[in-house]
Amino acid sequence: MNTQTLLAYVSTHDLFHSPLDQTRRFEGAIDQGVYLASLRRQGKSLFFVYRDEAAFKKIVIKVSQDANDFADFPGIVEQADGYAIARSDETPELAAFLRKAFPWTAPKSLKGKDATIGTGDRLGLANPAHIRAVRDYDIFPVLAQQSIRELNFTKRTYQEVVDAATFAVFQEGYEDGFGFDGDHLKNIPDIEMALRCGATMITLDLSEVMNAKAAQWSDADLAAAYANVPADERQRLERAYLAAPITLNDGSSLSFDAVELHRCCVMYLEAIRFVKQVYDLLVERRGAGNFDFEMSIDETDAPTVPQHHLFIIQELTHLGVVVDSLAPRFIGEFQKAIDYIGDLSEFERQFAVHCQIAKTYDNYKVSIHSGSDKFSAYPAIGKWTNGRLHVKTAGTSWLEAVRTIAIKEPALYRQIHQVALENYPEALKFYHITADFSKIPALDSLSDADLPHYLVQAESRQLIHIIYGFVAQDAALREQFYRALFTHEETHYQLVRDHLRKHVTLLGRPKKSM
Repeated sequence: MNTQTLLAYVSTHDLFHSPLDQTRRFEGAIDQGVYLASLRRQGKSLFFVYRDEAAFKKIVIKVSQDANDFADFPGIVEQADGYAIARSDETPELAAFLRKAFPWTAPKSLKGKDATIGTGDRLGLANPAHIRAVRDYDIFPVLAQQSIRELNFTKRTYQEVVDAATFAVFQEGYEDGFGFDGDHLKNIPDIEMALRCGATMITLDLSEVMNAKAAQWSDADLAAAYANVPADERQRLERAYLAAPITLNDGSSLSFDAVELHRCCVMYLEAIRFVKQVYDLLVERRGAGNFDFEMSIDETDAPTVPQHHLFIIQELTHLGVVVDSLAPRFIGEFQKAIDYIGDLSEFERQFAVHCQIAKTYDNYKVSIHSGSDKFSAYPAIGKWTNGRLHVKTAGTSWLEAVRTIAIKEPALYRQIHQVALENYPEALKFYHITADFSKIPALDSLSDADLPHYLVQAESRQLIHIIYGFVAQDAALREQFYRALFTHEETHYQLVRDHLRKHVTLLGRPKKSM
């Protein structure tokens, strides 16, 4: 949009004086390249996001009636017809400006929010669709959510992740807030990095500090390891867990025998001490109550039985650690990008106990990791949590991006699929899936019109899910991929919105009252 066209647009729509069109703001409407939902007035200035078709990018434009009102806005200021105008690419400097000028574009805590969902925008492109999926529902989004593994695969940084969320929020005019989760962090340096970038939530992954192998140890081996616990600590533990069953607030109870206590101590005590160290660091950096703290014990082979969950939360409480949410490893399989695998009735029975433990100990949230597409389990999850839960998704939005390519750019999809076939053995080192890839139809056996079938079949969904890093790290393929999603942006947004909204509604989340 050149200067004269821009000023003509502002004048024709009388954007400095007339009410902004509320009826179209939340529908993703674009008028002459202007994202209408992004239009904002502040003092004598007007701001909006503009879609630059020729350059395959978006820019933020500021128009002001005051030439001196540009001290912090990044961009070269020009004068025309009594207005001052500046344009800025979506840069870190612009993101910092937006978070200061429009505080609702900065992440905030999940405190006071019962139902929350981490949407995990791996590409930095899907968050407008995530906003459209949730904005009418009683569920709070964590738009900025990435693990170190995902950052390494996509070659992105936490600053880029939160900046992308800021730009999406501004583009969509979304003022209801969002969170920023440093997800599945395992060490102090990575936690410090996430905090420096403004993370409001830290998810501590204990998979490398807990002794998961002890789940399979013999009684004798467990007893020998337990003997290394100091005597006074053993006495406290035995009084706490062996003297009597522990009653939950619904009147049910859980009991420990000596072997199970030994197993819990050997598996978790060292990890719990690490949790205390991290929690104290967060209190030091942010102050008590000024961050969201999640514990993750889901990245293990053995399910977290209810007694283990109870042991962990009681020991954390003993140390003064307050968790906002905890992610057990549930019975059955919560594999990436497909529905729940296992006995749903047994899952529901155990899940109900996990929820009761959480309600008994300060009503923290039960967190469901690898929550993407677990549609058959969602009704039970919504029921037993009473809507107080956290669900994490990420890969499902990536797959909807690939579905967009399969529909709109079949030749490009074929390139991506071939990359998947060539690289999945390496990708399997990082993801636990049990798909039989031999069931996937050969690429040359499907017509272009049939390519979206790959995003329906469970085996090919998992194949495509785990190779996103190989697409992101191939410079030429990445550029084609991003350009295609820019070109077909509305299709991409619709697919992601509709798919994520299915998650929200199956969890039983109601629409917001208007």
